[in-house]
Amino acid sequence: MFNRFHISLLRAAITATAFLILLWPPIGLCEEEDPTISLVKTIEVQQFEDLKFSADDYEVKSGDSLHKILVERKVIGPGPMPVKLMKLIKTLNKDLTNPDIIVPGQKLVLPNGPVDGLPVPPPPPEVKETPKPERTAEAPGNEGEISPDGRYRTVKVQKGQTLAELLRKEGLPDKLIFNEYLELTLRLNPYLSNPNLIYAGAALKLPLKADWAETAIAGRGDSQSRPQPRTAPTSTRVRPQRTARVEPRQPRTTVIVPPPALPPSKSLAVRTALGLIFTRMGETYVGKGQHFLPLKTGGQITINANSFPILELQNGQRIVLDLDQRLPREMVDLIRSNWSNYTIFRPNRNESLPKMMDRLFKAAQYYKVQTKGQPWVFEKEVKIKIQADWIIWPTAEDYSMGRAVVITVPPSPSQGTSPELAEYLTARGVQVIDFHPQGNMIGPQPRAYSSESNLDIQDITSNDFDEFAKSLLDLLNQKYETDLQIPLMKSSGAGQEFTFTVHAPIYFTRGGVNYVLAPDGLTEDVEELLKKHNFKVITRYGGEGPQVLAQRLFSTLGLATEPGLTIRSSSSGSSIEVTMPGVVFNSGGRQMLLTGSEVPLELGPLFNRPHLKVVKYAILNQS
Repeated sequence: MFNRFHISLLRAAITATAFLILLWPPIGLCEEEDPTISLVKTIEVQQFEDLKFSADDYEVKSGDSLHKILVERKVIGPGPMPVKLMKLIKTLNKDLTNPDIIVPGQKLVLPNGPVDGLPVPPPPPEVKETPKPERTAEAPGNEGEISPDGRYRTVKVQKGQTLAELLRKEGLPDKLIFNEYLELTLRLNPYLSNPNLIYAGAALKLPLKADWAETAIAGRGDSQSRPQPRTAPTSTRVRPQRTARVEPRQPRTTVIVPPPALPPSKSLAVRTALGLIFTRMGETYVGKGQHFLPLKTGGQITINANSFPILELQNGQRIVLDLDQRLPREMVDLIRSNWSNYTIFRPNRNESLPKMMDRLFKAAQYYKVQTKGQPWVFEKEVKIKIQADWIIWPTAEDYSMGRAVVITVPPSPSQGTSPELAEYLTARGVQVIDFHPQGNMIGPQPRAYSSESNLDIQDITSNDFDEFAKSLLDLLNQKYETDLQIPLMKSSGAGQEFTFTVHAPIYFTRGGVNYVLAPDGLTEDVEELLKKHNFKVITRYGGEGPQVLAQRLFSTLGLATEPGLTIRSSSSGSSIEVTMPGVVFNSGGRQMLLTGSEVPLELGPLFNRPHLKVVKYAILNQS
């Protein structure tokens, strides 16, 4: 029997043994690694919003789709992909701009199991074991319970089986499987929302080969009576009951578009041109790899983007470019019936590139598109009148904010939009694209100027309107006198005379004519009196601004004026005009622009012209 001493001794031995075990690896294994370490996988639980998950890297294989991968990794089951999960995947993969397009060899970071916070897929329906019936000539090798009326057979799905395989065992050819009998199978199994996802252990009612099936389908042709899948399937696969899913089978209903024929397509130049234009617009042009389009009834269409490029627009629209009209009509109809946001674009016979672009911009469903002949005025520091081949506002927000895409097709690069103007517009949300069909060039490209002289800008700053008026006369090299008392003689009866004196703020003569310039205004009776004595009066009324005063002065002196300087900066086919606010006049053989606005830095070279002088004025006190 053990006493307290024995128990204490046993405890001490256990403690010493545990301590030796802790020291054992460096002492007894000569620094060899513990073999169990390589069998332990450290799982790092991460959190995104209210979701908890673990993730690792995955390399895309041929035939993969995002939905297929997530099912195989037990992240989701049949049915649509949760919105939260898609948001999580896009957060983990910043470069994944389009989840519908993944290519072999692409590296993705994906959850590697169920995500805490997302619904768990329901288990497959249970089925009771039934006696195995005798094999019949109609269904060789198939086992299951035949209905009393002999119309269907109830079978238990085995691991690795597909719906098409089960129907083939009933002696059905493919042309019937994927038409009448697939339809009938869905009617017999209302719970089967996705014909591409059947589970091991599930009970399926399979129609037997008989004439009644075709007759029944023909009599009830309403496609809406058949349960529709809740999501677009991407592959056919079977999941074992309550265990890990097996490797997916290759879809048997996949439609493959043949590769481009040799020699290269005649549309190569057009494809290149459209790719350049839409890429410059900020859209995505997919011109290589494969594009997978799942079908609602199962299977998928695989499009070779090398032959049929795809425009992926930011508004969600997709345009497949069938420029050689090589897509089969049946495939075109399938795409249109399965995907409302997909458009198949085919050019008309001998259609020019501008005509194609007209139709493409309509197919893109942009918010607003203006064509040549419809001007648009964009006004910030300067006024710009744009009349291009196309002016596009992709969204309603772009239109309200003045963000447009301006596309011109000039005959040559030398006639395109100036890079300075393009830079100015781009900085303010307006993108300018010059497309030169010869050589598929995209501009604007740098162009040489006719003069290397620097822009001549003179600044004049005045304290008030009186000083401003004097500065204007100095620009004209006009001599003048200030604060002059002008005596006006008026008779008041026989033998009586008196002198009436008028104060002239600024007085000068030009061409034998006397002028009085009164920037701060005159009373009405004094102005009329001066006019009666052959004085020309130039004054300012009712708080008018400096530009109005300058315009009146130049016009009174007989100088030709224009309201602002307009410079054309585009091709002959289009018209982009820049108008700098102010007054334009000629003085001393030079063109003068009098303006109160700063010349935008980007547009400086545009105004760098010989015989042009820009006068920037500022009045400190305009009261």
